[in-house]
Amino acid sequence: MKHSVIIPLYNKARYVKRAIESLLLQTKKPYEIIIVDDCSTDNSLLEVTATLHNNRHLCRDITIRLIRMETNQGPGGARNRGLDEVQGEYVSCLDADDRYDLSYLQRADEVIKKWNVDVLFVGLHYEDSGVVWPHAKRVGALAKEKEKGVYEIAHPSQAFVKGDVVPGGGNVICRKQVIADVRYDDTTRAYEDVDFWDRVLRSSTQRVALNVYTIVDSLLYVSEVRESLSRRKIVNASEMAPPALVMRLSGCRDIDDSRFRKVVCMKWFFSSLMQLVGMRQRISFVIKFRRMIIENLVLNRYFFGAVLCMVFGSVLAEVVGGGYKRLYYSRVSRSSV
Repeated sequence: MKHSVIIPLYNKARYVKRAIESLLLQTKKPYEIIIVDDCSTDNSLLEVTATLHNNRHLCRDITIRLIRMETNQGPGGARNRGLDEVQGEYVSCLDADDRYDLSYLQRADEVIKKWNVDVLFVGLHYEDSGVVWPHAKRVGALAKEKEKGVYEIAHPSQAFVKGDVVPGGGNVICRKQVIADVRYDDTTRAYEDVDFWDRVLRSSTQRVALNVYTIVDSLLYVSEVRESLSRRKIVNASEMAPPALVMRLSGCRDIDDSRFRKVVCMKWFFSSLMQLVGMRQRISFVIKFRRMIIENLVLNRYFFGAVLCMVFGSVLAEVVGGGYKRLYYSRVSRSSV
């Protein structure tokens, strides 16, 4: 299996070396690595070239391309540029501040070949908080176990709703043909990865049945970087934009779609409150999106915690938001498998 990995890069000089080395040291090497620099203003490019030079003995059998964007287009635009260049049979993305487990590609290759997989999800491990998912028992309630830790997902939307399978960025590997006609929405920077995979599965399953699987082992290590787009502090509520998926599924009558929309909306609402600085901006945010909040969140059992975040600010938001992450998704531990 020829596997292509796209690394969208923007101001991650402190982390990109670790991301690249996690690919070069894989027990099964990737076919190609495509690094897309989205107009970084720090020393990210210098770190990339230095890392590749210092590990040139590991790069001999890998096609490595460095692409520089002319204008900053966000992670969605950078990923789209990489997807246009992919030559491998399977493709995945790796954020520059995350890293793959060194057995990631070999484990994925074994499962894909054995079960003829089109789309493969793997488990996540958030390094700062220690949160990991999915939980094997909860996945097993909705999916068929094919071998230890490997499940066939007949209804991905239900798995997304339960929070047991996370349609993110680096934790998904798929056949190139599956995403041939789908691209990231580069007009938004809020959960554009979740929106992308939701559209991929919808458009593909309408044409042909896909083999969708998940490996519950935590093969992607995610860094919760404070200066990342999803965690940076924002001083003006006018900068906030709702997730494209929430807007697209607004008014949808399907139960699973409605629940999935509310899950994403709640995550976005919490993270937005944690990012916004000052009571006035949090109130402005709530007023601006009041209809969306009423439609998706008022009857949610965690809404009261979100209100506390709005009133008391980012310190409590960190506490309540962290608790929300653990409660709303599976209650998991490092020994979940």
